[in-house]
Formats: sequence, structure tokens, C-alpha cells
Amino acid sequence: MPRLDVTVDAAGSTLGRMRTEVGELGVLIEGLASRYDFVIVDAPATRNSFVALRLAPVVDGSILVVRAEHTRAPVASHTRDQILDAGGDMLGAVVTGRRFHIPRAIYRWL
Repeated sequence: MPRLDVTVDAAGSTLGRMRTEVGELGVLIEGLASRYDFVIVDAPATRNSFVALRLAPVVDGSILVVRAEHTRAPVASHTRDQILDAGGDMLGAVVTGRRFHIPRAIYRWL
């Protein structure tokens, strides 16, 4: 895809280093934003890493990705609260892995 650059392992980069000051993270994100229309950071789950919480106050917003039938509602709510408490803004949530246990015809009827 033209004009698309991808980098991986935010946790292993400057974004994920605990010694990187939050102000430096803001400067880094601003620098990326000046070169790109969109900057998307795929951060690890907050239970495994601090990256998402450190980035929360310096990005425009966060989108919580939860897995259907795997992520419990209290865990998702707690993660949302952590991001908000860290100074972040929640843009919404995405549910992945949804399965349809009832036949489609019944879903349409409902």
C-alpha cells in the first residue's frame, strides 16, 4: 500500500522504555504526526505492559480492543478506567472474534 509505513514492537522501542520521559514521548508522537495523517500504536495489554498507560496522555485517543468470549467485562472496564485515570481519552472499543451461535436467519428475524 503506498504511503504506509509500519514499525513493530512498540514495547521494545523508545515508546516502551521506562526511562523515556513522558514529555519525550509527546515530542516523538508530535514528530510522527507532522509526517503522517494517522499514527496508530498497537500497544500490549495493560496487564502485561505499561506502554498504553504511558502513551495515553500524549496521544489523541485510545481504542480498546477486546476479544469476544475471552475478555471479561470487568477487565475491559478496569482497563478503560486505567486509561482515563492516566489522562487519556477513550475513542471507543472494538470487539474481535465474535462467533454467531444462532443461525443467521434467526438473527435477522430477531
